[in-house]
Amino acid sequence: MSCATSLSSPLLWLSSIGAALAWSSPAQAVEAGEGRPTGLSIYHVVLADETVAGIARRYGSDIDEIIRINQIEDARLLWIGTRLMVPLIAGTEPAPPAASRAPARRDSLQRRLDSSEAQLREARFEEALEGAGSVRDLLNSRGVGPHDPLRVQVELIAATARIALGEMEAALACLERALQAQPDLELDPVQVSPRVIAALRAARNRAGAQ
Repeated sequence: MSCATSLSSPLLWLSSIGAALAWSSPAQAVEAGEGRPTGLSIYHVVLADETVAGIARRYGSDIDEIIRINQIEDARLLWIGTRLMVPLIAGTEPAPPAASRAPARRDSLQRRLDSSEAQLREARFEEALEGAGSVRDLLNSRGVGPHDPLRVQVELIAATARIALGEMEAALACLERALQAQPDLELDPVQVSPRVIAALRAARNRAGAQ
């Protein structure tokens, strides 16, 4: 499948997950000496490829304390989306998100979409649809712009899966969103099913009639 010549397009991922401060008591922070717990914590949402050690470094926290407070049984296994309480240590400050993390987050989303494309080729349409939907939700939650190329790839994967599942109306809605992201979208007939190309044409005509 392709968008123009290919669906994949490596761009810089610019958004980052924010952290919410959870205050215990201001007095505790004042009384704590350097290198001791301050009584303050930060809630961090685990992203793809993150580790306890990396999270601890980011916030200047202690690995063992994070494991203890969150009752982590295996520090090597962190589920994406898990909300961790990260205790702050006196004399340290949370590090700002490193610029190098941006491409990593983008790459993580691209890998998900590549996996969904592979599932399409294996006729695992419901799994491909679910994977594309999860990336769409992440793009929406992080405020990614409407013309981002990843949005085109998401909607083309979802549309292809829905066509295969016989859900044409839902497929047209996906393709209309793809056209909103890239109005001049064209598909390679060598790589893309004629049914998808015909559906894209129908979606373009329907959008133009509105």
